[in-house]
Amino acid sequence: MVPPIPVGYWMHETSGRLRQAVRAYLAGGAMTPGEVALIRVYLRQWISGPWQGHNLNTLRLTVGAIRTRRDIERWLGLAMHDGIDPL
Repeated sequence: MVPPIPVGYWMHETSGRLRQAVRAYLAGGAMTPGEVALIRVYLRQWISGPWQGHNLNTLRLTVGAIRTRRDIERWLGLAMHDGIDPL
């Protein structure tokens, strides 16, 4: 069963900062350290939800180590393997 979309889903964020960071990531261009940090905080919030999966403990333990676009890509790949898609 897929849990409901958490209140903090990036598309519902109202400041616009997280939305800008996610769009920068999705566009494949350069990202500022601040954008990466916003995505890291968002992913930490997301993975704290009621998910199930083989990689869940690894995802929860490694989300804090995200520092680069490549880190985001690796983390999302692991999440997608378990059917967890925060973007």
